[in-house]
Amino acid sequence: RTGPQAARCWWSAISMPTVCETYVRPKALHHLAEKRVTIFAAGTGNPFFTTGTTAALRAAEMGCDAILMAKQGVDGIYSADPKKDPKAVHYPQLSYAEVLARDLKVMDGAAIALARDNDIPVIVFSIDDPGNCRKVVTGEARATIVSAAGSLARTTPRRKRAAPTPPASATIRTAYCAAGVASASRSAC
Repeated sequence: RTGPQAARCWWSAISMPTVCETYVRPKALHHLAEKRVTIFAAGTGNPFFTTGTTAALRAAEMGCDAILMAKQGVDGIYSADPKKDPKAVHYPQLSYAEVLARDLKVMDGAAIALARDNDIPVIVFSIDDPGNCRKVVTGEARATIVSAAGSLARTTPRRKRAAPTPPASATIRTAYCAAGVASASRSAC
């Protein structure tokens, strides 16, 4: 099912039983295999882990094909802050090495390295445009793709997963969407 009636499961590393289930990897993998929308909240529950590092960690644990990094106010990665520098250049594709070498502040270095080490592309896009999550998955949104090759092409075959995987969709089987759940961003998905 899709839309508001789709089955959903919320997970948190921090125990909040009145809000969502406590994160347990095998259970989360089971829900993904059952084609349920699976949402991870509240980070890892550990200090020094940013939301970007948490996104990369959960994406690696779940065997995701991509990390969808939703941003407010920008539609990808730029050479400088486009709000402050009118000459900022939008990058449609970058490699992990370029992001780290240019010290581009889209995610922290640990998150980019974790995505790189697990060969998980990071797709950076705007959360401000209605329906943009769907557009990203279908390849229609303006975005930046960060990967080893600077594209969605995999450099290594997808590793075998510990649990059954959901069937492949047109573009991305599963993606960890690293976006805040604010009322302004709900319309993007």
